[in-house]
Amino acid sequence: MLKNPESDPSMRRLHEACQRISELPHIKSSAGVLLTREVESGEKEYLVVYNEDKNSFGNPAGHVHAGETLLEAVEREVQEEANITPEQYRLTGISQAMLISDPETPSLLVVYSGEITEALPHKQEIDDEDVTFAYLMTPDEIRKKTRNYEENEGSTVLRVEIDMPSRSPEELLGDLMKYFDECGIDDSVLS
Repeated sequence: MLKNPESDPSMRRLHEACQRISELPHIKSSAGVLLTREVESGEKEYLVVYNEDKNSFGNPAGHVHAGETLLEAVEREVQEEANITPEQYRLTGISQAMLISDPETPSLLVVYSGEITEALPHKQEIDDEDVTFAYLMTPDEIRKKTRNYEENEGSTVLRVEIDMPSRSPEELLGDLMKYFDECGIDDSVLS
């Protein structure tokens, strides 16, 4: 089970608020994780997964199943899509993610990040219905490999970390409040 190392009380409260929102019956929630490892040059490599059917790259992510917490969803998705078990994370991003299958339903995407501590090959075949391969790639390799990087919906989670700086608790709370406004959610859920 993933552990929450958030020592900052405001980050802990923010995570708890996201969990409460994900449990609302009219919200479709997804969780994703951005996993990195530092190589000898000091550069970061990112764990990305490839869906051959959709010809898209992304990070391990998926819908939160009924009765599942955000962290359980992250752990399950990483295990299914990359065959690894992350041990720790930090809350990285919050956004409204439009569901192609149901664009009228409010959808919450909560993104975590963490470090890869186990040895992994740069490319491994994965036996999962949504993922064909898992790769370790630098940001430049991701951009070169991903066709139409800006338009590729499979790269949404990648852009959270690679193209945006780390977000403070205040900025993440602002993202959450923006999400409330966009979805018409009463902010009393934070109480």
